[in-house]
This record gives sequence, structure tokens and C-alpha cells, in this order.
Amino acid sequence: MDTAAPRTSGGFDLGYARVSTTRQSLERQLEALTVAGIAAATSMDGCARMALMADEDEVRLIEAAMRETGWAEFMSLAGALRMWTRLSHEVEAYAGTIDDYTNDLTTRNYIAGAASRASVGLRFRIGHLVAVADESFRTATIEDGDQRLGPYYRIESSAGWWWHRRPSSGPLADYLDRATDTA
Repeated sequence: MDTAAPRTSGGFDLGYARVSTTRQSLERQLEALTVAGIAAATSMDGCARMALMADEDEVRLIEAAMRETGWAEFMSLAGALRMWTRLSHEVEAYAGTIDDYTNDLTTRNYIAGAASRASVGLRFRIGHLVAVADESFRTATIEDGDQRLGPYYRIESSAGWWWHRRPSSGPLADYLDRATDTA
């Protein structure tokens, strides 16, 4: 029995597969998407590109506007989403320098700047794409109430919430603890 929804012309279907328990099978979910005729994207970058595809023209205009405000030519919304997702999953064991970390935080600035320029529909899709990474980042970091990041980067009180958080564990957390202890 075919349980697939009837297809309409002029659009495309998107599928989403993820596992959150050891009893779930990503392969089985991806196979079900393939059977339904939905191409699978196997990375955050691929998922972001697929989700943003419907708004391709708007995204291009936003990226051009971002470049006009000083963002690097290589930056893209899909790329920033990919980099932010990577950081949110690696922050507990972040092995980069404090300069690398503050540079990586700017990718979330890019996402916020792009979302602020987006239509309501695209803003919703960006928010949906970034929500899981934001939650992962919040879980793996702690409030920087004692402003341990402050000596390395000027952080305004109005800066995004991500600028007021630091790793809770790992090499960078240890470095920030040592630097504060010796100051």
C-alpha cells in the first residue's frame, strides 16, 4: 500500500532524518526518504542548502548585502550554518585558541544578520535550522559572568547571547581558567 502523500507539480519535497536514540536507524530513515523519491542530504551544509533552496534569490540578495557591510566574500548563509553547527558540537572539547573561538563566534553573528534581513518565511526557516545548534551550544557552554572572554575580545553588553558564553570544559575552558587564576 502506498502511503506517500500525493505530489503537486511546481515544487519539491524535503525530508528530514535524524536519530536521537540508539534504537533508531539513520540508514532506515534515509532509505524511506529514497523510496519516497526525496534526495537525502547527509550534512548540515546539504540540509541548509536544501532548506534555503526555495529562497535562493532572497538568500543571494541577503549575502550580497552582508558583503556590502564588510563580511568576507567566502561567507554564505549555508556555510555559516554549517560552521555554527560544527562549533556547537565541538565546543566542549574546543582545542583552538581564544582567537579561533572568537572568530568562530562571528559565524553566529552572520546568521543573525542574515535572519534580520530575511522575509518572515525565510527567517522562520533560518531559525529552525539554527535552533538545534543553538541548544547544543548552550548546553556545552556556561554564562561568562566573570567575563573571561573580555580581555581577548571587546564584547558589548548588546552583543548576541553567544558572546556571553564560554566552554564549560575542554582545553579552551582550562586555558581561560588558568589565565584568570594568574591574572
